[in-house]
Amino acid sequence: MNLLRCYCSMAALSWSSSSGYVRRNHTFFLDVGWGIKTTLSDLLLFENQIPFFIIETLYTVVTNNEGDRDLLLHLLEPYSISPDLPAGNKIFHLLHLYYQWFVPGRISKSSGSISFPSPRSSTFSESSECKQIPSWLRTSSLSKSNKKPYYKIPMRSIPCATELHEAGVTFRKKKSPCDVFDITFENGILEIPTFLIDSVKRVFYMNLAAFEQSSSAMEHDLTSYVALMNALIKTNKDVVLLKRCGIINNMLLNDEELAVFFNQFGAWSTPYSDKQYFSPLFAEVQTYYESRWHKYRAKLLHDYFNNPWSVLSVIAAVVLLIFAAIQAAGVIFPDIHH
Repeated sequence: MNLLRCYCSMAALSWSSSSGYVRRNHTFFLDVGWGIKTTLSDLLLFENQIPFFIIETLYTVVTNNEGDRDLLLHLLEPYSISPDLPAGNKIFHLLHLYYQWFVPGRISKSSGSISFPSPRSSTFSESSECKQIPSWLRTSSLSKSNKKPYYKIPMRSIPCATELHEAGVTFRKKKSPCDVFDITFENGILEIPTFLIDSVKRVFYMNLAAFEQSSSAMEHDLTSYVALMNALIKTNKDVVLLKRCGIINNMLLNDEELAVFFNQFGAWSTPYSDKQYFSPLFAEVQTYYESRWHKYRAKLLHDYFNNPWSVLSVIAAVVLLIFAAIQAAGVIFPDIHH
């Protein structure tokens, strides 16, 4: 059944990218706006994966051995983070291909080359049938720069975005990030790349996380990211705050739906403690939050310097206090005037 579904989907996607007589003389559900998205969502379901060499064979059949149309890359490009796909890596199924594209490659310390672990399932175990990325799916041999190493730091919980904001943490959209995982915290400023979520990407993220957790040999980049976002987003108030800062672009029905999604998603997407990519960041944020000085300073800024009128009121009060002190000094020490 999966083989038949895959063949039909490949044929549909190939037709959707064609032009001319074929498109003018056929009626197809891909004419509607959600057609391609629905097909891609079905192809990338974790339970629908089949070995990639079959995908390559079906692609050759569908395209009449042309092999010159970057079909899948063209269709997946709007949902990708990295513009480059590392070349020369063995891929096991379509979801694995998308995972390699979505999660930037890490430079291996031992070999100095890009390495991707194989999934646990024997169905996609490394063998002669595990294809190298074919020429029609290659974009660039250049990969992302080295990622930060994983830290074996005990996982610490952090407050939600609203509580952190009240404690003085400033949320800011990351400018020119390397990838969606390029999150930094320095001097009370938490910089996060813009995160777009819609009904299609929601399915993609869930299946990517399921694939990532299917093998203990794989790193937990995406799972760590989900754990961080689940910690920051508890209610729709947190979503509103992150939207106002330009961090979240929510295309779902409402903010409450996004909050529920991350709460449910994060409940079963818990990374191993020794694979938590953001452990140092969790520790730094929690230490900053526990500082009383930062909380007092934030309360002062929020209560008295959150708008121009409050600032003017504080300035007027300070001026009156100075005048009162001068007048009191003149009464207490009258000889100063002579």
